[in-house]
Amino acid sequence: MASENESDSFLPTLNDDEDAETTIRGLIPWLENPKQCECGEYCIATTGYVGDQAMYMDIWQCEDCDNRYYRE
Repeated sequence: MASENESDSFLPTLNDDEDAETTIRGLIPWLENPKQCECGEYCIATTGYVGDQAMYMDIWQCEDCDNRYYRE
């Protein structure tokens, strides 16, 4: 039976943000990159009413400053 230390060696380690993004892309390749807002925070993917289009659309919304961006 493997010791506790040996079983830990099978767990992935994320040394920096780039490693984390690469690992996540490998696990979920269809996940789109989050939009980074002008204020520097990352936006959340949601659906919201867009008055210019007079309909609900997929948008990115910043929780800090409430900026909204169209999702493609």
